[in-house]
Amino acid sequence: MKKIIVHTNDKDYPLFLGEGVIDYIASLQAFPSKILVVSDHGVPEVYRSKLMRQFPHAICLVLPSGEQTKSYDTLQLILEVLSSHMFTRSDCVIALGGGVIGDVAGFAASIYMRGIYFYNCPTTLLSQLDSSIGGKTAIDFMGHKNLVGSFYQPTAVFIDPALINTLEKRQLSSGLAEAIKCGMIQDEEILLLLEKNDLQHVLSEVIERSIEVKRKIVEQDERESDIRKLLNFGHSYGHAIESILHCLHGEAVSIGMMMAVKNPDVKQRLGKLLELYGLPTRCMISRKVLYEEMKADKKMEGDSIVMVRVDKIGHGYLQTCSLYKEVFDE
Repeated sequence: MKKIIVHTNDKDYPLFLGEGVIDYIASLQAFPSKILVVSDHGVPEVYRSKLMRQFPHAICLVLPSGEQTKSYDTLQLILEVLSSHMFTRSDCVIALGGGVIGDVAGFAASIYMRGIYFYNCPTTLLSQLDSSIGGKTAIDFMGHKNLVGSFYQPTAVFIDPALINTLEKRQLSSGLAEAIKCGMIQDEEILLLLEKNDLQHVLSEVIERSIEVKRKIVEQDERESDIRKLLNFGHSYGHAIESILHCLHGEAVSIGMMMAVKNPDVKQRLGKLLELYGLPTRCMISRKVLYEEMKADKKMEGDSIVMVRVDKIGHGYLQTCSLYKEVFDE
């Protein structure tokens, strides 16, 4: 097991990485006496059992699976559970699930009594590489992804690569899109590992290297005022595509990365790698529909949007451009 310290202006927190971490979470940190575990029906019961055996007095709230759970109604439900059980600022929430659970549970923890302790144990590859690190919490609102949320760093993160062994192939591929993103913007070695097409033997290193890319960027720019925007590679298009098609997040980001890349050689290499892992590289959405959805992006300033470009793999950069020209001249 590795213990990685994530340094932010808000606070430093540990990230525990290793197979089997879920079996001894209780021994890694001092936990409050009152604990709310938030999970969803997509998480295998064996994982919840492993956690609940360590915290026999914890309350467990199991929510429906899917993006629709990242809603105001779910947020209100979590807050009601915390309030009805008289949780205080010295108590905590543990998220056990994918990005949806981490986002909504983390947001609830951030606003209940102006903030209580929050622990995250991500169970999907996507959430292990992306949403569990960096303190972004949110819900979808009025049909737009992550429109309402906060920056709220967790107390600790527990990443157990063994948990992804039960993922369906499509979910695994969706998570790999985030690894490919990390390789594209900062660490070409991730792509070289994945291009070997030997996922079983390279996945642990891919996870660790991807986490390291995100950690370094978050530490430099916690609130996404500058360099952290690099982590949005493929996401400006991707969030709009996800909202329109209701596909998996990684699938939408996959298409979004292809749309954001202008260099033909880079585009060709990226496309081959995405296709190798069953990820889509294009979609049939009209430019007008895409433009209207992207206008709701929280990163918009007037008609200007900051796009992440990759002309040389491992060297992402930011470019401010007109959204209209970006979409209709693409």
